[in-house]
Amino acid sequence: MITAFDLYHKEIFTKILRRNSNIELKEDIPVVTCNLYSRNYRDERLTMLEEFFLEIIDSNYHKFVLDAQNLSTFVGILILDSLVYMCEDNGFKLEPFIRDNKIILIKIRFGLTSQNRYRYYIEFHDSLLILITFIR
Repeated sequence: MITAFDLYHKEIFTKILRRNSNIELKEDIPVVTCNLYSRNYRDERLTMLEEFFLEIIDSNYHKFVLDAQNLSTFVGILILDSLVYMCEDNGFKLEPFIRDNKIILIKIRFGLTSQNRYRYYIEFHDSLLILITFIR
């Protein structure tokens, strides 16, 4: 499950990444797609993440920062993977910031103007690593 809470507008966004309730509770999203089942399963989860992010990417949330726990690990790779597909499909610009081979920040730019500039952005921060970066 992935959840975001908008403190200003008192709105919550939630997406459950499981469509089939018969699957075991401890299901993993495969990193390597070695067979057709794994590939379909992973693509389905990435599509659900994309649907979730499209709810948040709105001009009302310009300059908002979303804190993600463990963005620099498997969770971040899965989020970045879904954002890459989403940005390609919707004309957004994705700017990841990586330090010491760990994802610290992902900025999504959207709202392309006639001058080919992006008007809005939203940032994803790793809740732990962003603090470590500022301390250094």
